[in-house]
Amino acid sequence: MDVTLEQVERLREKADVSYTDAKTALEQSEGDLLGALIWLEQRGRLKTDKGGFYSTDGAAPPPPPPPGAGEPPPPRKERPSLSELLRRAWAVLTENELEIWRRGKMLSSVPLIILLILLVIGFWVVIPVLVAGLFLGCRYTFNGPDLGREEVNGLMDSVSQAADQIKTEFRKHTK
Repeated sequence: MDVTLEQVERLREKADVSYTDAKTALEQSEGDLLGALIWLEQRGRLKTDKGGFYSTDGAAPPPPPPPGAGEPPPPRKERPSLSELLRRAWAVLTENELEIWRRGKMLSSVPLIILLILLVIGFWVVIPVLVAGLFLGCRYTFNGPDLGREEVNGLMDSVSQAADQIKTEFRKHTK
Protein backbone atom coordinates (compact mmCIF):
# COMPACT_ATOMS: atom_id res chain seq x y z
CA MET A 1 0.00 0.00 0.00
CA ASP A 2 1.23 3.45 -0.84
CA VAL A 3 1.54 5.88 2.07
CA THR A 4 0.31 9.41 1.41
CA LEU A 5 1.98 12.62 2.51
CA GLU A 6 -1.10 13.47 4.60
CA GLN A 7 -0.72 10.24 6.58
CA VAL A 8 2.98 10.91 7.20
CA GLU A 9 2.28 14.47 8.36
CA ARG A 10 -0.50 13.32 10.70
CA LEU A 11 1.76 10.68 12.26
CA ARG A 12 4.54 13.24 12.64
CA GLU A 13 2.13 15.54 14.52
CA LYS A 14 0.95 12.78 16.84
CA ALA A 15 4.27 11.04 17.45
CA ASP A 16 6.80 13.87 17.08
CA VAL A 17 9.14 11.79 14.90
CA SER A 18 11.13 12.48 11.75
CA TYR A 19 9.66 12.18 8.25
CA THR A 20 11.60 9.00 7.46
CA ASP A 21 10.57 7.34 10.76
CA ALA A 22 6.91 8.22 10.14
CA LYS A 23 7.01 6.93 6.55
CA THR A 24 8.76 3.70 7.53
CA ALA A 25 6.29 3.09 10.39
CA LEU A 26 3.31 3.62 8.12
CA GLU A 27 4.78 1.32 5.47
CA GLN A 28 5.36 -1.40 8.08
CA SER A 29 1.80 -1.07 9.37
CA GLU A 30 0.30 -0.88 5.88
CA GLY A 31 -0.99 2.68 6.35
CA ASP A 32 -2.62 2.06 9.77
CA LEU A 33 -1.96 5.07 12.03
CA LEU A 34 -2.43 3.14 15.28
CA GLY A 35 -0.26 0.31 14.04
CA ALA A 36 2.43 2.82 13.06
CA LEU A 37 2.36 4.34 16.56
CA ILE A 38 2.74 0.89 18.12
CA TRP A 39 5.58 0.07 15.74
CA LEU A 40 7.40 3.29 16.69
CA GLU A 41 6.85 2.66 20.39
CA GLN A 42 8.24 -0.89 20.18
CA ARG A 43 11.42 0.48 18.65
CA GLY A 44 11.76 3.30 21.19
CA ARG A 45 11.39 6.06 18.61
CA LEU A 46 8.56 7.96 20.33
CA LYS A 47 9.69 11.11 22.09
CA THR A 48 7.37 11.14 25.06
CA ASP A 49 7.88 11.35 28.80
CA LYS A 50 4.29 10.55 29.64
CA GLY A 51 3.32 7.16 30.96
CA GLY A 52 0.29 5.31 29.75
CA PHE A 53 -2.52 3.31 31.24
CA TYR A 54 -4.70 0.60 29.76
CA SER A 55 -7.29 -1.50 31.50
CA THR A 56 -9.63 -4.16 30.14
CA ASP A 57 -11.85 -4.14 33.22
CA GLY A 58 -12.67 -0.41 33.21
CA ALA A 59 -10.49 0.45 36.20
CA ALA A 60 -9.52 4.06 36.71
CA PRO A 61 -5.90 5.01 36.11
CA PRO A 62 -3.70 5.29 39.19
CA PRO A 63 -3.17 8.80 40.56
CA PRO A 64 -0.20 10.65 39.09
CA PRO A 65 2.97 10.57 41.17
CA PRO A 66 3.58 13.64 43.31
CA PRO A 67 5.92 16.28 41.91
CA GLY A 68 9.53 15.28 42.33
CA ALA A 69 8.69 11.56 42.61
CA GLY A 70 11.47 9.41 41.30
CA GLU A 71 14.04 12.06 42.11
CA PRO A 72 16.45 11.43 44.97
CA PRO A 73 15.49 13.32 48.11
CA PRO A 74 17.54 16.43 48.84
CA PRO A 75 20.45 15.80 51.18
CA ARG A 76 19.52 16.31 54.79
CA LYS A 77 21.41 18.89 56.72
CA GLU A 78 23.03 17.26 59.66
CA ARG A 79 22.44 18.98 62.93
CA PRO A 80 25.57 19.95 64.76
CA SER A 81 26.25 18.01 67.91
CA LEU A 82 25.97 19.60 71.33
CA SER A 83 29.75 19.68 71.71
CA GLU A 84 30.06 21.54 68.38
CA LEU A 85 27.43 24.06 69.47
CA LEU A 86 29.19 24.62 72.80
CA ARG A 87 32.56 24.96 71.08
CA ARG A 88 31.11 27.53 68.65
CA ALA A 89 29.43 29.49 71.46
CA TRP A 90 32.70 29.52 73.42
CA ALA A 91 34.57 30.82 70.36
CA VAL A 92 32.03 33.62 69.83
CA LEU A 93 32.13 34.63 73.49
CA THR A 94 35.92 34.64 73.77
CA GLU A 95 36.96 35.98 70.33
CA ASN A 96 34.59 38.97 70.29
CA GLU A 97 34.67 41.92 72.63
CA LEU A 98 32.80 45.07 73.56
CA GLU A 99 34.92 48.20 73.23
CA ILE A 100 34.10 51.34 75.20
CA TRP A 101 35.18 54.59 73.53
CA ARG A 102 35.01 58.20 74.75
CA ARG A 103 36.20 61.26 72.85
CA GLY A 104 38.02 59.14 70.25
CA LYS A 105 40.01 57.12 72.79
CA MET A 106 39.35 53.53 73.77
CA LEU A 107 38.72 53.34 77.50
CA SER A 108 38.29 49.59 77.82
CA SER A 109 37.73 46.36 75.97
CA VAL A 110 35.72 43.56 77.58
CA PRO A 111 35.40 40.03 76.16
CA LEU A 112 31.79 39.01 75.67
CA ILE A 113 32.14 36.13 78.14
CA ILE A 114 32.95 38.64 80.91
CA LEU A 115 30.09 40.91 79.82
CA LEU A 116 27.70 37.94 79.86
CA ILE A 117 28.83 36.88 83.33
CA LEU A 118 28.41 40.44 84.62
CA LEU A 119 24.94 40.63 83.08
CA VAL A 120 23.90 37.36 84.70
CA ILE A 121 25.28 38.26 88.12
CA GLY A 122 24.41 41.96 88.27
CA PHE A 123 21.87 42.75 85.58
CA TRP A 124 20.36 45.59 87.63
CA VAL A 125 23.76 47.25 87.98
CA VAL A 126 25.37 46.61 84.58
CA ILE A 127 22.51 47.89 82.41
CA PRO A 128 22.15 51.26 84.23
CA VAL A 129 25.95 51.72 84.11
CA LEU A 130 25.96 51.10 80.34
CA VAL A 131 23.05 53.52 79.82
CA ALA A 132 24.71 56.14 82.03
CA GLY A 133 27.86 55.72 79.94
CA LEU A 134 25.84 56.63 76.84
CA PHE A 135 24.72 59.89 78.45
CA LEU A 136 28.29 60.63 79.58
CA GLY A 137 29.56 60.47 75.99
CA CYS A 138 30.70 56.85 75.75
CA ARG A 139 30.34 54.90 72.54
CA TYR A 140 30.12 51.12 72.42
CA THR A 141 31.34 49.00 69.52
CA PHE A 142 31.79 45.30 69.01
CA ASN A 143 35.05 44.00 67.66
CA GLY A 144 35.82 40.47 66.52
CA PRO A 145 35.23 38.00 63.73
CA ASP A 146 31.55 37.40 64.50
CA LEU A 147 30.21 40.71 65.77
CA GLY A 148 32.58 43.31 64.28
CA ARG A 149 30.25 43.94 61.34
CA GLU A 150 28.75 47.17 60.06
CA GLU A 151 25.17 46.09 60.85
CA VAL A 152 25.90 45.47 64.52
CA ASN A 153 28.06 48.55 65.03
CA GLY A 154 25.61 50.65 63.01
CA LEU A 155 22.94 49.69 65.53
CA MET A 156 25.25 50.68 68.38
CA ASP A 157 25.90 54.04 66.68
CA SER A 158 22.17 54.68 66.31
CA VAL A 159 21.69 53.99 70.04
CA SER A 160 24.48 56.47 70.81
CA GLN A 161 22.89 59.07 68.53
CA ALA A 162 19.53 58.57 70.23
CA ALA A 163 21.18 59.17 73.61
CA ASP A 164 22.79 62.36 72.23
CA GLN A 165 19.41 63.60 70.98
CA ILE A 166 17.85 62.96 74.38
CA LYS A 167 20.71 64.92 76.01
CA THR A 168 20.24 67.90 73.69
CA GLU A 169 16.46 67.89 74.22
CA PHE A 170 16.98 67.75 77.99
CA ARG A 171 19.40 70.70 77.84
CA LYS A 172 16.91 72.73 75.80
CA HIS A 173 14.12 72.18 78.31
CA THR A 174 16.26 72.92 81.37
CA LYS A 175 17.37 76.36 80.12
